[in-house]
Amino acid sequence: MPDYPAGYSLFGGASSQTGTNLLTVGEETIARDMAISGGMITNTQVLRLTHFTARKSESTTQVRMISGGTAAAATPTLVRMGLYLVDGNGDGTLVASTANDTSLFAATNTAYTRSWTAPYAKVAGQRYALGVLVVTAATAPQLVGNSIAGVGAAAEPSVAPRLSGSLAGQADLPASFTAASLAATGQRFYGVLLP
Repeated sequence: MPDYPAGYSLFGGASSQTGTNLLTVGEETIARDMAISGGMITNTQVLRLTHFTARKSESTTQVRMISGGTAAAATPTLVRMGLYLVDGNGDGTLVASTANDTSLFAATNTAYTRSWTAPYAKVAGQRYALGVLVVTAATAPQLVGNSIAGVGAAAEPSVAPRLSGSLAGQADLPASFTAASLAATGQRFYGVLLP
């Protein structure tokens, strides 16, 4: 069983309920066994964020996400992934990002691994948010993830510590966001930070 930072909860972090299905290489935003195809919908110019607490201190150089049952249609103009360091107030600062790559999510049910423009050393116990932004005039892709469904369920992931959020009207990854600027969403995507 891996060592966890003080105060880390198996039920609130990126792990299965038993903690036995954690990745040995890299770190996931949500548990693999909780992710489903088409579980998270992207919309044009909406930054989607999945928050998590890091369980490992390590340098990350790449990020992996998996497309769901709907691929990105006819070439988007911008597709980027970014990692935000989240402070105690829930505000985020961009600390790692991929270059624009409009070939991302062009096929269904496909894993896409891309390099950060510069390595980033994440810290165990620190709160982060992995973000994805698609700007397109055509169909936006679905991503593997999960969603809390039901009346009022979208607000539940906004309760501290926040699990997910979205920020509309973005032409590119913002350098930062405030907790107050994020809209509630019950959707979370599966992403992996890789050394």
